[in-house]
Amino acid sequence: MHKSIYNIQRGVLPYKNSFIAYHKAGSGKKCLILFHGFGDKAALFAPIFPTLTQAFEVWAISFPYHGETHWKEGIFTKDDIV
Repeated sequence: MHKSIYNIQRGVLPYKNSFIAYHKAGSGKKCLILFHGFGDKAALFAPIFPTLTQAFEVWAISFPYHGETHWKEGIFTKDDIV
């Protein structure tokens, strides 16, 4: 994990045989989870992190088949989100 110019931590969450990429920043009392649209990635949100991180701990998640997420589970289903 390393930090960017926006003090965003980057890393991966293990899931079964896969790794889900995320960007995380902030120390607010509330958690805000950001999901991108089709064809994008978690890094898309980097410019708005500074605005959000005072009130929230912000997590931006790259969906399977996007960004730096390495998905080896076959078809991605709503059960995988849970």
